[in-house]
Amino acid sequence: MPNADVVKFREIVFADRSLQDRLRQPEERAEFVDTAVRAAFENGISLTPDDIENALRNGRREWIERWI
Repeated sequence: MPNADVVKFREIVFADRSLQDRLRQPEERAEFVDTAVRAAFENGISLTPDDIENALRNGRREWIERWI
């Protein structure tokens, strides 16, 4: 289960088209993680790179499990 701050950040991202566009720009995973951490901070949410990495892994696993 994702942590509450990750869920809150997702809700913010889903509601903000410009933030979605900003998060689509990085080409490297590490750059995406840094961008997400900064964006979360700018929105009053404290996330670490590990929080973002865990959310990415969990999301990928959930997506894969739907098709198994």
